[in-house]
Formats: sequence, C-alpha cells, structure tokens
Amino acid sequence: MICSRKVDHVIETTTELKKTFDANIEGTLCHLGDDNQRKNLLKLTLKHFGHVDTLCSFVGVNPAFGTMMDCTQAQLAKLFEVNVSASFAMTQLVVPEMLKRTYQSSILYMGSFSSLQNFDVRLLFTKSHGHIIQLFNHSTLVPIQYPKPGFWQ
Repeated sequence: MICSRKVDHVIETTTELKKTFDANIEGTLCHLGDDNQRKNLLKLTLKHFGHVDTLCSFVGVNPAFGTMMDCTQAQLAKLFEVNVSASFAMTQLVVPEMLKRTYQSSILYMGSFSSLQNFDVRLLFTKSHGHIIQLFNHSTLVPIQYPKPGFWQ
C-alpha cells in the first residue's frame, strides 16, 4: 500500500510501480501525522492485502534551516512531530499485526549515515531521523515485548 498526503504523489507512484512490477499495488491518501488517517491506512491495507509484511516509513519535513540555536520552538515541535512521532505512532499501530504473521516482518526508517554521527548541528532534519532509529534500536534490548526472535533485524 502506497500512501502520501498528496493525491498526485499517490497516483504517480502507484502508476509507475504497476508499470514496472507485476505486483498487486494500491495507494491511498494518508497524512501520517493524523491518528485517524493512520488507522484508516492500516484498515485499508488489511482489507486489501490481509496482512502487513513491511513498513517503510519515509516521512519527513525540514521546517528549519541554519543552526540549532536559530530554530524556533514551533519549528522544533514540527520537526519531531512529523519525523519522529508519526513514525513511532505508525510503528505502534502495525507491530501487533506483524506479530500475527508466522514469519519475520520488516520495518524500514528513512535515515542517513549523518543521522547517527556527530556532523554539523545544522542538520536537524537528519538528526531527527537518527532519533527514530535509536528509539527502535533500543527496543531490541527489550525482547519480552516482541516475542519473535529476530523481529527487529
């Protein structure tokens, strides 16, 4: 299931993928920052495909440029709301469905090498993606919550 908050992105992406691959591909509008739209995305995915194998969370905004000290509270809140909280909320929503499967599922987050390194503090967008990676990297230390061996690999 392909989703975007912009209808033209959904149409363009699903059309291109259907031309390229012989696969069952669907798309829908979804703003991952909206709880109801996330739930609807999961509902449509389960209705159409019956399960969730993989979550690819490639969501992100960059409302601030310049140094971290130049960033306003509103810009910082938006950065983390979209880049960290929305990915976290979507993951919380789909993991119970993934755990119902008898084989390993996958979760992919958008990130880059610089998100986990000590590069320039002006790279707030990149650093915010490092936070979501670190957040779920830590969850591998709590296997009792996720009983499937290798689930987070």
